[in-house]
Amino acid sequence: MKVSDQIIEKINDMLSVYVCPELQQAAKAFLESAEKTGEADPTALIAELKEDICSIDSFIGFTQSDYCKNMKGEEEAELMYKAGIEAKANGARICLCPGCTKANELLGMLVG
Repeated sequence: MKVSDQIIEKINDMLSVYVCPELQQAAKAFLESAEKTGEADPTALIAELKEDICSIDSFIGFTQSDYCKNMKGEEEAELMYKAGIEAKANGARICLCPGCTKANELLGMLVG
């Protein structure tokens, strides 16, 4: 596929926040291919995006974990939990973290 400036910008935006190492690698490989020829096969990147974007239920579960409470503090974890519950009630299907949000936006651009 011909790679637009908008896709490159969205990938760089996603890479500006935490995403898992596998997604970072797939995104960087896609960018490297696009830099060389102006085109890149999005298949591997799309597969990695689909694998790594967490569900809203995973986000809610994470907010209740000891890991989250230790990392963010009890109060912040509770606020995150409430935000997740509210988002799910309003129809959200994916995690609210910046990485998943930006990855989902990119996925939408790549698959239409």
